[in-house]
Amino acid sequence: MALSKIDVSKMITGVTPLTNGGTGGTSIPATNLASSVTGTLATTNGGTGATSIPATNLASGVTGTLPVGSGGTGLTSGTTDQILKFTGTTTIASAAQAAGGKIGQVVYNENNNPSTISSTSTSYITTGITVTITPTASNSKILLMFSSGVGSTASSGESMRQWYRNINSGGETALGAGGYGMANYALDSFTPYELTWIDSPSTTSSTVYSMWYKSDNASNIAYAVWASSYYYMSAMEILA
Repeated sequence: MALSKIDVSKMITGVTPLTNGGTGGTSIPATNLASSVTGTLATTNGGTGATSIPATNLASGVTGTLPVGSGGTGLTSGTTDQILKFTGTTTIASAAQAAGGKIGQVVYNENNNPSTISSTSTSYITTGITVTITPTASNSKILLMFSSGVGSTASSGESMRQWYRNINSGGETALGAGGYGMANYALDSFTPYELTWIDSPSTTSSTVYSMWYKSDNASNIAYAVWASSYYYMSAMEILA
C-alpha cells in the first residue's frame, strides 16, 4: 500500500525536536563570520581555502591587454613623441599632438633704468638693443615685441623706429614697410610706445633682432629711449 505525501506545513504544529529530524527551534540565528567561525573554509564549502590572498605582480603575473573599461588603455605599445587620444568612448590610440600655435621659446632683453638713446640722423641707425633667438624649426614664426619711452624735441618732429633682422651674421634686413607703417612720432615729450611684428625667418640658425630709429629731419632730436624710463624687447617662437 502506498503512503500519501504529508504536507508538513498544514498537518504538523509546534516545534520538531532534533531527535525527530527537526532543529528544535523556530528560527536559525545568523552567524558572525568575523567572530564565530574558526579555521579556513574550504573551496568545496564556498570558501577560498586560504587565510590571505597574495598580491599579483602586474609585470609578470598578468597576461593579455587590460581594456579601457577595466582601467587600462587597451594598448600594448605607442608611437614616440605622440600622445594618447580617445578615438571612441572605450578606445584609446596613439595620436600626434594638436598642430600649431604652441610656444617653443621666449627670449627677452629689458632695462628699467636705461640711458638716453637719441640722434638727429635721418637714416635708420641701430639703438643697440637686441635679442637673439635660434628657431627650432624653419617653419616657425617669431613674434617680436618692443616697448619703450620715446620722444622728440621739435614741436612737429617725429621719432621713427623699425625692426631689423640679422641671420647668422649675414647682414641686416629691414622688416616691414618702414616710415609710418612701422614708426612712431611723439611731440615734445616722453611717450610710452610699443611696436609689434610677426616674422617668418625660415631658418634654424642664430637670428638677431634689433630696433633701429631715425629722426624725420636733422633739426629734430629723435629719442628712441628716454632716460630713466624703460625698454623691453622680446622674441617668441610660435611653432607651426
